[in-house]
Amino acid sequence: MAVAEVDTPVPERNRRTQAAVEADLGALTTFTERFTYLLDREKVTIPTLHSWLTQRLEDCPTTKTLYNIRSGHTRHPDDAFVQEIASLFRVRFEDLAPERLVSPRTAISPRTADEQRTVEQDLLALPTFTERFNYLLTREVVGIPELHRWLTKRLGERCPTPQALYQLKNGYRRQPKDLAVVNGTAEFFRLGDARWLDPSVPASELTRDDPHEAVELDPLDREIKHYMDKVGLLGVNARQIKDAMKTASTEWKRQYLGLLQALDHDRTNPAEPATGTADPSSPAWRAPQFRGPDATRRSHRRG
Repeated sequence: MAVAEVDTPVPERNRRTQAAVEADLGALTTFTERFTYLLDREKVTIPTLHSWLTQRLEDCPTTKTLYNIRSGHTRHPDDAFVQEIASLFRVRFEDLAPERLVSPRTAISPRTADEQRTVEQDLLALPTFTERFNYLLTREVVGIPELHRWLTKRLGERCPTPQALYQLKNGYRRQPKDLAVVNGTAEFFRLGDARWLDPSVPASELTRDDPHEAVELDPLDREIKHYMDKVGLLGVNARQIKDAMKTASTEWKRQYLGLLQALDHDRTNPAEPATGTADPSSPAWRAPQFRGPDATRRSHRRG
């Protein structure tokens, strides 16, 4: 992970610890929660933080403002402040930036790694979508009205009616026809991969990164993973991205990243055209040229 070297009282972390910190931050849904987590984890007090920021920022927030940020009374600090906090705590700007939080906050509490594995094993033991759906509703004590409200914010017009959700719950519908509903339900229940809801997917395909074993991605692959998550491709883990990208050229990966960024921009800012090289309409942007296995075989036959 590339973090600028700065004079910070926070000690440098090893790779495994850094991955654990990033995972913890990813489980929190507001800047306030992430900020407070880092303060508590590194035992940094507000006066210490203020003293450090005074040396770094010309327009440093007052101690009172810092307390307000920690308590949530000031919710949207500016980018310069977020960048300095990221530098201080040796994390990336995007791990703290509220702009990453494009989905409504789910009422489901984050799970520990052991709790997550228990949920996944319980889901694998259930042979139908209906049973898996009911298991999650019961385990998390969630009613259909609450789930419907969240899906409405997440999916808009694509959200099923409460009646359709009750039909899924009661087994009158085997599973949603719209994949967006499956993905949204998985996101609400913090599954990480919508395939945990699909009984037709073999257990062998539902491998997930070991939380105690960091998967090192280069900076470009990390950005690809970040934007894949943002546009809803949550079923692809870091290890799969590393394997898929190891033979890709840097040019191809940058073009793919530009496509993901454009998709994310269009999804979150539908009324505002994308700008820069991430915009497919820009003369500087060129779509990646995909050559599948059939094309490769044909070229070999011609040779």
